[in-house]
Amino acid sequence: MAVYKVLFHPIEPYFLGNERSFGFDKGNIRYYAESKEMPSQSTILGTLRYLGLKHVKSDFDYTQEEKEENNQLVGERSFSLEDPPERYGKILGISPVFIHAQSKKEDKKSIYLPMPKNHDNEKLIYSPFQLSETAYETTEGCIKLPETFDVKKGITQDFVDLDSGKKILHDTLFGTDTRVGIKKAETGTAAGTDNSGFFKKGYKYLKQTEDQCFTFGCFVKTEAELWKQQKPMLAYIGQGKSMFQVTFLKVDGEENGLMQYLNMENVFAQTDINKLVYFISDAYVPHFDEKFKGLQDFSVIETVEYRGLTTKDGKNISYRERFKKDEALFKMISAGSVIYTENKKELLKIIQHPGLQAAGFNYCF
Repeated sequence: MAVYKVLFHPIEPYFLGNERSFGFDKGNIRYYAESKEMPSQSTILGTLRYLGLKHVKSDFDYTQEEKEENNQLVGERSFSLEDPPERYGKILGISPVFIHAQSKKEDKKSIYLPMPKNHDNEKLIYSPFQLSETAYETTEGCIKLPETFDVKKGITQDFVDLDSGKKILHDTLFGTDTRVGIKKAETGTAAGTDNSGFFKKGYKYLKQTEDQCFTFGCFVKTEAELWKQQKPMLAYIGQGKSMFQVTFLKVDGEENGLMQYLNMENVFAQTDINKLVYFISDAYVPHFDEKFKGLQDFSVIETVEYRGLTTKDGKNISYRERFKKDEALFKMISAGSVIYTENKKELLKIIQHPGLQAAGFNYCF
């Protein structure tokens, strides 16, 4: 077995689509599409599978032997939220996606994850707000309420450094590059200017500093050394097929799981983690409102929508037929969400799922 730390460095601004990409640009009353900031687990898994192929043909005209060799390496079946494989050929599983910070001046590396959403925004170190001693009967069951939450400041959207527990401001990591989408000609308007587009697209990019280089990353466990090359590879990711440099770094700990590389203990050192569930990655739990009812004292849960992509291979299939969005739209619990509970073991049984965790979903601590 082997474990890799895989880094995905955007060479250019990227556009990662989602169900809520489109909105209104209030100034010009034009449609505005904005990219997600973090790549989804399924996007990362799909990229890894592609880079693990032995045979790649632009016309998809594979021999039966070539298909079988590819299937042995990266699996025959792609990810499905309702019926996920428990492995993908020699890829045994991937960790939740994180932001990797590499110091340019010293050999220091850090991992950033979404800050737990029960964090007090005033504090520079992860500080969960405290619950009241009194429980209140509500339509969601008997719950306790936070005593230190400031509604005006809202829920954190920042990140946390796993080594120090320090807050990493969201705006120091991500930037937006707004571009004109479909261009048109207007009387008195130069073609190609901001005023000549039917809509605009907000591409995202990771900010870089003089001291640190930021990339996306994940840990991957494989049955064998699937990626033996020393040089980085290139992948085109997202709706705009933006270029990413992908680097595979073999790490120690071949027989262990992936969670050991996400050192969560420092973050929750001052917290009774036996009474808290923190979602490290997005999680799919069908009808979670009903299943969690009665098992939690309080929760801070944000949701994200997910729609799968069905792919077909084979020769003489049009692009429209080859890549098709699924009709079903799913609601997932977003990374960073938290649950206060006296029933952590019961909740973990509901949340954890081997097939979903093989793709990096449904990880919690």
